[in-house]
Amino acid sequence: MFAAPASGVRVVLVRPATKVAWSEEVLTRAAGELRAAGFEPVLVDAAPGEDVRATFRRTDPSAIAVISIAPDAAEVWVEDRLTGKISIRPTRTADDAHRLAADLAIESVELLRASLIELTVRSRDAFASKEPPRAAVAFAEAALPGKRVASPEGGGFRFGAGVAPFVGFDPPAVLFAPLFEAGFSSQMGLGGRVRFVGPGAGPDIAAPRGAVSWSSWVLAAGPTFAAPISTRWFLRGSLDGGLFHLTARGELSPPAESREGSSLVAAFLGGGALGFVITEHVSVTLGLEALVTAPPPTVVVGGETIATVGRPWLLVPLALEIAP
Repeated sequence: MFAAPASGVRVVLVRPATKVAWSEEVLTRAAGELRAAGFEPVLVDAAPGEDVRATFRRTDPSAIAVISIAPDAAEVWVEDRLTGKISIRPTRTADDAHRLAADLAIESVELLRASLIELTVRSRDAFASKEPPRAAVAFAEAALPGKRVASPEGGGFRFGAGVAPFVGFDPPAVLFAPLFEAGFSSQMGLGGRVRFVGPGAGPDIAAPRGAVSWSSWVLAAGPTFAAPISTRWFLRGSLDGGLFHLTARGELSPPAESREGSSLVAAFLGGGALGFVITEHVSVTLGLEALVTAPPPTVVVGGETIATVGRPWLLVPLALEIAP
């Protein structure tokens, strides 16, 4: 049996009962092509004199497809269990056995891809099987003209919630804040979002004859772009613009007076996030973004500037996202 990756989306490769010099190399090369596409290749032996369809019926029922090289009939057979199709293609002859093995391996895998393309152009409700695995859909879409491999985060609307600490540097401080966002994306990875982060609160700032407590929030929106790393991992870049609000209240010792002030300024955020698809509709992301404010709000006590905001700050959002 071939070594298997962790994807769990199986494709069975059938070793012919009638051995030929190049059959084992075909299977080895085909297994490599399948692994590269995100599948788990599994090898089984055909019984002597057994019909190909009978071999298909007795193989692993959880596999999404079965590929059989029939050297005695000079044919490649592919059963795609997601669409219920069996495809048959005559094999070609070549003087070079290694070249023939390489060509047959690629043809076998591409024959499976051609069958699975129906998953991207027909309603999935037309299939009796359950929702097709993402690996199968991405594998098929990679061959469509003008198409990117579908992002693992999928397409459509999504809603997220989590925590997004503001990290300041003047002075060093972390303001913890809740995060709420709504977004959408296409199968090509392009999309957009709107989100609210805050109110965030952190440790008091030391000030002459007292301390200053502060809180902040940001409301922003902008475009996003997601690109797949694997069948479950993806990267998402973003560029947002919006509003940043800061409130500061001084708690000072007499005779100094305690005062409160606020500031509303423009905010610009840019960065990215690493995402992991947990289930069909749930994913988690961890991001790192630079937050720049214009103009930067300052906190002044007794004529002395004790804090400057957004020159720049960092935002570290951790969110759980749900796609209905």
